Amino acid sequence: MKKNLSLIIVLLMSTLAFSQTPIHSFVCQIRPGYTEFTQNQIETYISKSNMESFRLQDARTTLTFSNGFEIILLSAKELQAAGLITNVSSYKAAFAPNYKLPKFYLNQIGQIGAESTITNSKYSTRPEN
Repeated sequence: MKKNLSLIIVLLMSTLAFSQTPIHSFVCQIRPGYTEFTQNQIETYISKSNMESFRLQDARTTLTFSNGFEIILLSAKELQAAGLITNVSSYKAAFAPNYKLPKFYLNQIGQIGAESTITNSKYSTRPEN
């Protein structure tokens, strides 16, 4: 029983580690005058989160945080060249033409939230006139 429990814990931890954003896979750009978090804190919080769904195969992606900084995700091909990943094909080649990246927010305990706008009227909760 202890062996099974140990195996389950190891598998769970490896899954969680896989879903994180590697520390050297992004660049943090802080606006002048920003004082809410240090760059090290931001990098630690981002690396503990899963931002991989926003990473593209050939292009860098800039994620804007309303706190006053941006995270630039390096492309999957850049990560492959650096030896951080092996399978580039698991990443999107591009976002859909009408897709708009959400604006993110980092709270005081390191959780990331995102605000996005729905632009397709068929998803509107407002009744038609």
